[in-house]
Parts: sequence; C-alpha cells; structure tokens
Amino acid sequence: MRRVADAAGLEHHQREPAPQPRHDVVRGRRRSGRRAPGAARAYDSLAALAASLQRSRVEPEGVRLPARRIAALIDHAERLMAHLSMVRLTLARLADDAQAPWPRIDGALAGAATALSEQLDPTAASAPSVAAAVDPSLALLPEQPAAHDVMPWLSRRLGLMVVEAARVRAAAHDLATD
Repeated sequence: MRRVADAAGLEHHQREPAPQPRHDVVRGRRRSGRRAPGAARAYDSLAALAASLQRSRVEPEGVRLPARRIAALIDHAERLMAHLSMVRLTLARLADDAQAPWPRIDGALAGAATALSEQLDPTAASAPSVAAAVDPSLALLPEQPAAHDVMPWLSRRLGLMVVEAARVRAAAHDLATD
C-alpha cells in the first residue's frame, strides 16, 4: 500500500515557481514519457500480484490464492491509480493558468494527502472506514463544467481517490486476516 501512496506524490507536494509544474503530482510522467519511480513501483506491484493470481489458477485447489479478494484489491488499487492520473492531468492543465485558484487547490491537495496517508499507511493501527470516507455528494457530477470552475471537479476526484484508498486498505486487511 505504501507504494501506491508514494506514487500519489501528494504527501510532498510543493509550489514551485513557473515554468516548473506547481505540484509534484503534475510530474507523474517525466519528460522522457516514463512513469515516475513511485508510479512505476505501484504498477509493477499490481502486475506482480495479478501474475501471481494467474499462476495460482493452475495450482491444486487447496493452495490457490483467494482469487476474489486479490482481484478486489487489484481492482481498487487500479481505480486509485486512475483517479491519481486524472488529478495529475488536471493539475498539469492548470499549471500555467494564472486564474487558477491555487490557494484552494493547495488546501484540497493537502487534505487529500493527509487522508491518503491515513488510509495507505500499513503501520497505522486504524484509519477511517470506507463508510466514513464515502461522501454522498461524490455520486453527483458538479453542475458547472470544469472550464468554469475546476474546484468542484478536483474536489470530487480527490474524494473518490480517498474512497478508493479506503477500499484498498479494506481489501488488503481482508486478505491479511484470512
């Protein structure tokens, strides 16, 4: 789980002077087109887990991995990574926008970083439950297009990311207690 948190890069976001990207999250891909090391490690871990699950299918039934639980973990982790990618794209689009509400964006990112750290820290005794992480308003799309006001869209995406992190934690806990 820590690899997914490292890939998020939200824990260490900092504002940098233009023309550099304003947040570490924007640098999810380097100029060479390769993924950042944290994201690469997270995707590599998910691929290794999926490969183990596939190899396990040919093993005797008594030694097979719990396929549904591992598939749930992979599913939620990949959703988390997809939300993270969308946040990175949103921030990259806003990087040169002088009208972007950077103080509000910084606050939203800081809150999301804290929530993600709580959810993805495997050493933490407990974290808020999935039910506590789910905000009913996340089911609704914002009324205004992102071109008019990016904050409702970014806030929704960050909220969905925290929900998926809670689901990753729950799925990992479910696997660990087997």
